[in-house]
Amino acid sequence: MTLYSASIHAQDLVLSQAYLSSQFLSPASVGSGMYEHRVQGNLRSQLMNGNAMYKTNVLGWDTRIKNKSLEASNNYLAMGLQVMSDQLGGGLLNTTYLTLNTAYHMSLDKENKSNLSVGLGGTLAQTFINKDKLRFGDQYDGMGNYNGAVASADYANLKPSPIRFAGNVGLLYAYQSEESFFQISANAFYFGRPDNTYTGINQANGVRAGFYTNLEKYLTEDYTFILHASYNNRNNIQQTLVGGLVGIPFLYKYETVNRIYAGCFARLGDAIIPTINLMLDKYTFGISYDIYSNDLTKANLKLNGFELSLSTGLGKKRANVFRTLLN
Repeated sequence: MTLYSASIHAQDLVLSQAYLSSQFLSPASVGSGMYEHRVQGNLRSQLMNGNAMYKTNVLGWDTRIKNKSLEASNNYLAMGLQVMSDQLGGGLLNTTYLTLNTAYHMSLDKENKSNLSVGLGGTLAQTFINKDKLRFGDQYDGMGNYNGAVASADYANLKPSPIRFAGNVGLLYAYQSEESFFQISANAFYFGRPDNTYTGINQANGVRAGFYTNLEKYLTEDYTFILHASYNNRNNIQQTLVGGLVGIPFLYKYETVNRIYAGCFARLGDAIIPTINLMLDKYTFGISYDIYSNDLTKANLKLNGFELSLSTGLGKKRANVFRTLLN
């Protein structure tokens, strides 16, 4: 074996509750929260036959930047910071992404219900390979027993701390009134994992191009429903997520909105994802479980995964707008 296959064909970043991680979806989304400041986090673990093969953690913060020269205008500038940690092979391949995003929001009407934003971002990615978890053919004796003392020449092909820097762009249209919330966005992410070896067979990352749309509105006087759809394509590998939730109010209090959401999403050709979310005024919580239906399940490999999400808003609240789980 000349190198670990995950260094070439490692899966792209995946979140089952991506609709609760705005910067993961688009750099143009920074500053679109209900409050002046927003903190969002997702923790995801994917298991294979009971072993934690993939872990993805995402933490983001974004804010609107006040500008005295724009006080008479509804236009504003926003910025955000996002950190993503991706672990493959039970900790063999560890990649950290640090992203700085900025977006300019332009109001399209006097009531400030429609908004168009353009976002730019830069991502610094660094990969670390845990050599203690690597196994090469020349590290086994004739009986097939592993001998850790045998030094493999393949180690020379591994870069010590590969780094990659890339930019990202996004365009987002949003509409938010007292009764509904809608978003549609197109994006291009140029970041990817750094090349881990000095050989010339590393797979090019390519551009991850895609779009997403979010909708939440009243189903009845009290109940709401959410629809989410996203599509991404990198190196002709397509990923589509579709589904929805029903929001049920509880613990009614004046000027606060509390809802519990239940529903299901499908990552086409890969997994069915039952999901529950809880919205408590400034806070939202979520848990989802991935029931895999891809080709690996036919190979008697037991796959499952779960994801937790948490977000909160800080600072001044935007008044007289629909309170939605989506921002």
